[in-house]
Amino acid sequence: MPTMTPIKAFQSFATSLIGLPISHVWRGYGAALFIELGNLTPVAKHDGSPGNPEGEVSLGVE
Repeated sequence: MPTMTPIKAFQSFATSLIGLPISHVWRGYGAALFIELGNLTPVAKHDGSPGNPEGEVSLGVE
């Protein structure tokens, strides 16, 4: 079975993002920025308080 090249893997991933709305954007620690795409799922922190929701796809940029 042939392996997928990094370029083909990225193209496949990028194609799957087409049409997904940006649903939530939030800052992490330091300069980290998180972009949640698609339908959101609520998340609770360890102490039970609400956290940032997770999208169908999460992108992190630092």
